Amino acid sequence: MRSPRILAAPAAFECHLVQTVPVSPARTIVLGEVKRMFVRETLVDPETHYVDQIGIDAVGRLGGHLYARQLDQFERVTPTVEEFMGVPEKTG
Repeated sequence: MRSPRILAAPAAFECHLVQTVPVSPARTIVLGEVKRMFVRETLVDPETHYVDQIGIDAVGRLGGHLYARQLDQFERVTPTVEEFMGVPEKTG
């Protein structure tokens, strides 16, 4: 089945409806399974297949009437269990 897409959008997901969860008379949570993902070719690294997160200019829904863009990024490497627990590394 061909689904309509907005040509100007840098990415689109083709989804299959799995379940709807009524939360209130005015709110419903929609759960879907992503079947296909379309990303503008210029936003995908040809070697790693990673998507340019700044270039895609994604908008996220926060809550109420609030939205956010992902323009301020930082990296936080997840520590190993040993690092988190403060266990000294074994030396050989």
